[in-house]
Amino acid sequence: QKISVRLTVGDNTYQVYISKDLTVYDVMTYLSASSVKPFIFESENYPGLGYFIKSINGIKNADGYYWTLYVNGKYSTVGASDYKLSNGDKIDWKYEKNL
Repeated sequence: QKISVRLTVGDNTYQVYISKDLTVYDVMTYLSASSVKPFIFESENYPGLGYFIKSINGIKNADGYYWTLYVNGKYSTVGASDYKLSNGDKIDWKYEKNL
């Protein structure tokens, strides 16, 4: 069964139809391989914690700014490799200053 998910990074929005039970990280990997619009990201895997996103579309974490994950308008309390997507989820990556 396929589900519909929207992922937004800055001014770019990606609408994807994917298999159920995939994570945000899975969708990012899928987009990097198949999207019509360029989608490039760098990550590092921390055992036990999952993937930490280091850059998206050429913008790297720097000077206290980090890529922050929001799901359906709310700050995600779990990482990209842990959040299992549901139909209609809206994923937002925001480049924000860490307070």
